[in-house]
Order: sequence, then structure tokens, then C-alpha cells
Amino acid sequence: MNIKLLILSLSLMSSVSFAQIVANQVDGFEDNTPQGWTIGSPTLADILITTPADGGPDGAGDGYFSYTTTGSSNGGGSKCIIYTRNAQWSGDFSGQGVVAVKMDIRATSGDINLRIGLADQDSNSFPVTQMVTTNPIVITAGSGWQEVTVPIQPSDFTVLPGGSGLTPSQVLSSVVEMRILSNPNASWIGESGLRVMDLNDITASTTLSTNEIVSTDEFSISPNPATSKLNVYLPQNSKNASISVYDVLGKKVYSKSIDALTSTSVDVSNWNSGVYIIRISSDNTTQTKRFVKQ
Repeated sequence: MNIKLLILSLSLMSSVSFAQIVANQVDGFEDNTPQGWTIGSPTLADILITTPADGGPDGAGDGYFSYTTTGSSNGGGSKCIIYTRNAQWSGDFSGQGVVAVKMDIRATSGDINLRIGLADQDSNSFPVTQMVTTNPIVITAGSGWQEVTVPIQPSDFTVLPGGSGLTPSQVLSSVVEMRILSNPNASWIGESGLRVMDLNDITASTTLSTNEIVSTDEFSISPNPATSKLNVYLPQNSKNASISVYDVLGKKVYSKSIDALTSTSVDVSNWNSGVYIIRISSDNTTQTKRFVKQ
């Protein structure tokens, strides 16, 4: 019996050790969890990362991942970067034929200079080589959901200084950490400043494709951040719509019926500074967005 248990234990350990990226796998966030993506601080991640059940590229019922930075120049949550060390984004990318990372992305506040970062070991292990995609893909704030493909073949990367000297090909065959970040410069760290980065359907793609805009019938808000007045613009087909606003603790701070309107304004001048969730419900759909009151 002990021998059987030992064999079973070793088998389970082996399956965990060799769990790795699989061609065409997708993080779709339909389970309303971050699926292993984080910003490092569990406390701040619970506040700054949300996984709304509606409002993704496919509209109602399409969950997605959203990260809002603090807007500070330093400190936890100040950099526009998320990462994962989970097994599904570790291992031999090249062996699985993964040549690109495909995703739906939206910048609702602040332009995003999108890059992918990969490392063969985390910062507490050696050897370690960190590299990021050389050319950023610029996602303009307020441009809606876009479907982008980030090539991750060896020639697409810049190896960052101070590492162990592995080549991009070697890193791609032994990835331990993957990052999605915004920075106009090749860096392992995201840039500071207020940004809201929404992501969906992060895919380990075996093919390359061109960037394309995904059009959705969704509401929009401006300005974001807001100081005194927040303008809300509804899709043309909205019927029997209502607006609700919640603070980060889930407390409703505002609600109003906006039937038969295509736009409305909300006075936020007396609200406390911070992040708020705005929800629009209508006969057609329920959508959510985040905005920051400065």
C-alpha cells in the first residue's frame, strides 16, 4: 500500500511539474476570476482588479479582466503591468508552436503601449533572463475594444540587461513568468500614471494575424478621470435604461432612470476621490465600466 501511495504521489508531482502552456489555450475570464493574473499585492489586487460578468467584446454575458492603476508615481498598483506564474503560461512556448499572444484589449483611461514580457525564472531563482517585445502596440484611450496579435518569435524580443545571457529562443523554451504591460520603452516594469486596462480572451496563438477593431454596442463615458461632471453616452438602441454607480466597497452611491435618452451627465463634484463602478442596464443588456473621481 505504501509503495502504491508513493507511486501515486510521484505521479501527481510529475503532472504538476510538467503542466505547461498548451497551443491555442484561452483565458476568457468567464468564471469571473483573474485566472492567475495579478499585480503582486494580494490586498491591492482585490481592489484594483475586477472581473465583470458583462461588457466584454461580445457584450452581455461576456466576462473580462480589468485593472485600474492607482495613478501614483510609485508604490503598489502604480504601474500598468500584470503578470502570471501559473502553469498555463509557463513552459515550452516554442515546442507548442505558439508564435503570438492574441487578446482583446481596451484602454478606457490613458493610452496603453502594449508589450509582452517573458522570463525563464522569477526574480528569486537563477539563471534568469528577462525580455520584452521590442515594438509596442499603441491602444488609444476611448477607442473601444480592439483585437490585437502580439508576435512572440525570437526576433520580436529585446533581452533586458543584467540577465544570465540566455537567448530569446532559450527563454521561449523555458518560460516561468509572463507579463502584459504598458511602457513606451523596452522595460520589465510598466509605466506610471492613471490607466484602466481591460483584457479578454488572452490566447496562445499558433498563427499571426493583423490587428482589427472589434465594434460593440456599448456605452461610453468621459472624461475619465472626472472631477466635477461625468458624461454618459448610450448606444442608439438603448431602451428603458437606468444608471447605477457603486464605490469599490460595493455601496450604491447614485442611481437614475435615463429612458429615451442617448446621453446624460452625472454631478460627481461632491464624491470622494477614488475608483467607482458605473453600470448601465437596459432591455438589451447590462454593461459596466470603471471611472476615477479625482
